[in-house]
Amino acid sequence: MVHLQLKYHWDKVPGEWQETMKRRRQMLIQMCKDQNETIPPEAPTKVKQPIPNRIFVEDIHEIILCPMAKAASKTWLKIYFKLNKQMNTSALHNDWIPKHAIRVHKLNKYTDFGITTRLNTYLKIMTVRHPLIRLVSVYHEQVAPPGSQYEGDVKRFIAKTEGRKIQSVTFEDFLRYAVQTPNMHWDPFKKFCDPCYIDYDLLVYFETMEDDAKNTLILLGADDMIKLPPSHRADKMSADDEARKHYDGVDRQLLKRVIAMYRIEEKYFGYNMSLFL
Repeated sequence: MVHLQLKYHWDKVPGEWQETMKRRRQMLIQMCKDQNETIPPEAPTKVKQPIPNRIFVEDIHEIILCPMAKAASKTWLKIYFKLNKQMNTSALHNDWIPKHAIRVHKLNKYTDFGITTRLNTYLKIMTVRHPLIRLVSVYHEQVAPPGSQYEGDVKRFIAKTEGRKIQSVTFEDFLRYAVQTPNMHWDPFKKFCDPCYIDYDLLVYFETMEDDAKNTLILLGADDMIKLPPSHRADKMSADDEARKHYDGVDRQLLKRVIAMYRIEEKYFGYNMSLFL
């Protein structure tokens, strides 16, 4: 961590926020040890394969970013593309991501030497969010709307496994599908970011997105270049309360299976699953 202290603008971010990042990181390291998945030495010399496919490299500001799906991943991808100058640097909420005009640099595409060099010297950032609220976000954006990305898949799954032909996909229908069907949009974080191998310096929570993103940009010296959208913290808290209501009435055995799928995230990041029981 010494080289990171020298390279980035730690003197410009609040000490309280630095302590928060330190606590999150220490909690994760301890959980990895408890699971016998100890984080390697600070300067690993060998590459563990395979490296997850969704870990991105930005060489200008020297960061490694793992933006977990439905954990403000679009916002962090916009930050990524602005940092490497693939998007203009106006306020994030004014831009959409032009798929035809961008490319990500994936960590797993580098040589072993390139991977270990970056892991040892770059600022490593991982984004997370309460997994049960992630599921609600997926449902509303990519399952429930007619013609959406996974609507047909869930309908076919329910027809095949339960013999029911459904006109619209309920949240419980989606949960039955999700617990049996791996997918990048709701996979547990270990498949995404492998945090017991990659020693992330910053664990950015969706729940504290405003402060975490602001201070991350200050660390990188990019706070003048990239302007974050206005905060809607009260709206987000209300949305999280609304998300919890989706679990009211869900079959208890199914809910226990869903929670079991993400139980390790409760331990690693301190999320409370009992709120949904």
